[in-house]
Amino acid sequence: MPPKKRARDGPPADLLVSDVLLIVGPERVELPAHAHSLCTASEFFKSALHGGLQESTTRTIELPEYDVDDIKLLLALLAYEAFIDPDNVARLGRLFNRLSMSPALMKKAEDVIVYTLDNVGYEHILLPGIDPDDAAECVVYVELVKLAVDANFTNLLKVEKADGTTGDGQLMQELRRQIQGPARNYSSMEDPNLWPSLVELADFRYHEYFSSLWPDMRKVILSPEQLQTDDLKEPPSAEVAGYLWPALVQSAAARNTLELTKIDCIHGLESALGLNMYSDSCSYVIVRKHKTTGELGPEVAFPAVSTRVAERVSQRMPGIGFY
Repeated sequence: MPPKKRARDGPPADLLVSDVLLIVGPERVELPAHAHSLCTASEFFKSALHGGLQESTTRTIELPEYDVDDIKLLLALLAYEAFIDPDNVARLGRLFNRLSMSPALMKKAEDVIVYTLDNVGYEHILLPGIDPDDAAECVVYVELVKLAVDANFTNLLKVEKADGTTGDGQLMQELRRQIQGPARNYSSMEDPNLWPSLVELADFRYHEYFSSLWPDMRKVILSPEQLQTDDLKEPPSAEVAGYLWPALVQSAAARNTLELTKIDCIHGLESALGLNMYSDSCSYVIVRKHKTTGELGPEVAFPAVSTRVAERVSQRMPGIGFY
């Protein structure tokens, strides 16, 4: 005859009566819960309550490092009093990996993110501490990638291609697109806010994904001459990145300032000549400006212009020549 099942291995006689106490956060807030629903949805709780640990006897589980509101939300989800949606998927997703939640719940959270990205827009996913209306698009995608790593949403990070190889998932594709975008080249950078966010990706939890992005990032932060060397061949650690990034952000801002100055010069020349230099441009040339001493001044890159424009420049501004 099979041994009798212990009462605590099954659901309580009265499903409305809690039989486990969760003590959450540094404030030690007490939250009553049901062992059956916890163990069904989470390997973490199942091991705690049925693994021969102290919690098996005391029926009390301490969670000092967890947020009280997050655990309340999780309990509401398990009681079907709340559902995974774009407003709470980030909070729940970060819990799922830590608490080893069931594959079904993990898949549901991933589906919510993918559906929202595909049909509604990333700005509808509420990320704690991040206001999508104020944050750059790329910063939001960094946060989503970190969420996907924390919660093991593998399809968002990696997908299997038709040929059997593995490639970027949806979030990684989008983040790589942001880094490779036309505005993110050596001569200009529209939004250096991307880089402080990527510092956190250098943490060991994200090393695999940070490393895969590094070749593209290296092309942005190094000059063409540096790219020919072994400078920063390997991605920095989180500690090194913490020292490195402020300098990179400042460098990017300086390059952007130089680029804007060049554009202002072009517009000034265009206004002085009464011409649209961009419509007449076909490539780039070097313009040298004479100093008051008669010597040649610094070189500035301007769009090459037609012969007609070049002649007018020489007539009206004799101190400038095209080379």
